[in-house]
Amino acid sequence: MRRVRVLAALGMAGALAAFAAAPAFAADVRITSSPASGDTYGVGETIRVQLYNLAEIWSASGHNNGRMTINVGGTNRQARTSSGYQTRMRAVSLDYVVQEGEIDANGISIPANAFSGATYRDGGFNNVNTNHAALTDQSGHK
Repeated sequence: MRRVRVLAALGMAGALAAFAAAPAFAADVRITSSPASGDTYGVGETIRVQLYNLAEIWSASGHNNGRMTINVGGTNRQARTSSGYQTRMRAVSLDYVVQEGEIDANGISIPANAFSGATYRDGGFNNVNTNHAALTDQSGHK
């Protein structure tokens, strides 16, 4: 309630400036799928990664073009957005289907800032920060 009164006192221009100045949050990344058997994905299995802890997303541009580089056995592959866009979501899921001959003895990794292809905006029309740290080799995801 107090914030509403403060914004009302600022007037429309001041309220918009207050929202526009809201800080964007950095994201995190994780692998949310599990191999069907043990710690190794088989041909045709889906590796799902998730970009999460995002600022609340109110609008999206190019959501279906979103992609994230993942490293499988020393080769960079592209996981693609798998979930539909929903207003106020805080995570984006991306999928990659394992191909014949792909195996990663050390575990799948994701380089820093590997998300691209889509732009998300928060309630203040600021771009949502999708930058994230690298995810090192994940021994439970080979």
